Amino acid sequence: MNKTISELILSAKSGSQDAFAALKEQYRPLIDRCVYKFASSDMTDQDVEDLSQEALICFCSAVCSYDCGIENVEFGLYAKICID
Repeated sequence: MNKTISELILSAKSGSQDAFAALKEQYRPLIDRCVYKFASSDMTDQDVEDLSQEALICFCSAVCSYDCGIENVEFGLYAKICID
């Protein structure tokens, strides 16, 4: 059964690690784009990994704080704003 984004967010907010993992997988390209937008050529691999972890923390925060009742802001845009 495929869950909608809202269903996955609500499940993740309730503690479902599977729902969070599904969201993270679906939004991985967005997270990666945000990371590489801020990465620079003089950064070490560890620096980029640290930046990636920070982006993931911001994504987690976006999942936890997103209001599924607001219809005029899609989760992807909200997550991008939070990560940026």
